[in-house]
Amino acid sequence: YKIGSYNNRTTTTYYRRNTMMPLEEKMKDLKAAFQKCLESPEPFSDDQEKETCRRMVEALPEELVVHAANTSYAFWYLSNSPESAPSEDVKVAMAMREARRHLSYMG
Repeated sequence: YKIGSYNNRTTTTYYRRNTMMPLEEKMKDLKAAFQKCLESPEPFSDDQEKETCRRMVEALPEELVVHAANTSYAFWYLSNSPESAPSEDVKVAMAMREARRHLSYMG
């Protein structure tokens, strides 16, 4: 396939050999990468921030918890895949990360 670049009013086009791996293998690697994202350490600065986020999530109805968790592309992608659906704990953790983003906007 082509990769184009624009430099000094001239366009240079490079050709690279297309060495795509089979789709099944690529999807397996993608799911593994997303699983690592979901298992990454929580980004909370201290226990008070974590507790505040937990209470925010607990105050939400279930559909909004899912909506908040789905802001993580990794969670959304895996939750739409029946063989690798994330657990309830992961859903709450992703929703808490979204709650933390809103806390950071508040200062």
